Amino acid sequence: MIRWGKTKTGKNRWRCKNCKVSSVKRRKDTTSRNVNALFKTWILGMNSTKTIAKKKHVSRMTINRRFKEQWKRELHSPFPKLTKDVVIAIDGTTISKDCIVLVAYDVISDQPLGWAFVHKEEYATWYPLLLEISKLASVHAVVSDGQKGLCKAVKELFPNIPHQRCIAHIIRLGLIWLTRNPRYEAGVELRKIVRDLCLAKTKELADLWKKSFEEWDVKHQVFLQERSVDIFTHRKRYTHRKLRGVRALIIGAIKNMFHFTEDPMIPNTTNSVEGGINSTLQELIQRHRGLPTEKKKVLVSHYLIERRDRRKPTQNVT
Repeated sequence: MIRWGKTKTGKNRWRCKNCKVSSVKRRKDTTSRNVNALFKTWILGMNSTKTIAKKKHVSRMTINRRFKEQWKRELHSPFPKLTKDVVIAIDGTTISKDCIVLVAYDVISDQPLGWAFVHKEEYATWYPLLLEISKLASVHAVVSDGQKGLCKAVKELFPNIPHQRCIAHIIRLGLIWLTRNPRYEAGVELRKIVRDLCLAKTKELADLWKKSFEEWDVKHQVFLQERSVDIFTHRKRYTHRKLRGVRALIIGAIKNMFHFTEDPMIPNTTNSVEGGINSTLQELIQRHRGLPTEKKKVLVSHYLIERRDRRKPTQNVT
């Protein structure tokens, strides 16, 4: 074999003196590693397969053929080794009609602890994920949106730790139910109370907020008890169901709404998951729209593993 120039990509070409056939030497492990890296660059990046094929001087069909085996690879994602307490922010996001990814994120170490692909958010799906985390880490606190099955799992596995309710979820849901222009005085006042919830960032302000809500509840107690007859079923029901719904939402969450005012390690929202993880996942899924559910799971796994293993830049030392 003698050197016979280079290929378009810059690799050395070799030619046999006897058979006059030229080829490029390839190591299977190096080829596999390069394809893995290229696949990850594509699936987590902005470039299309057409752009990548042009850079590699091959056809788009060649790139798709190389990526075919990558979709079948099993991605192992062991839980990270943690020596300190963790504060878990938990949330789920829909990636297809029949699949939801549940993500448990450590606010302190700024990394995903674990995730699971399920059909529905419920106790039976949250419990196994939280059980694995409880075996490998000491949980200091949990932050969630208050989904019923999740709350039940947290109560069973972590009965003695703070379970902070996401303030952003309460405000968002409350304002949706109350609408922008409530019809009654009680709705106008409650809307202001819900909006002021984001200002209760200290224990003193939280106590003032609780007091204002209790005063509103006492003031409009009779109004909220009003009933009317349903024109379809001819049964009596509460007239102001949306107002009662927001009231019930706050009453059910109020005991777990202000743990963050007593412990600075606990965040008051799940924004680290929703903004830092879920929004990026939705953007990636939209960018690769058209993928079947199984391939979307591969995409999500690649992103979460990359998000866990990424290295933070070191600070400049002066």
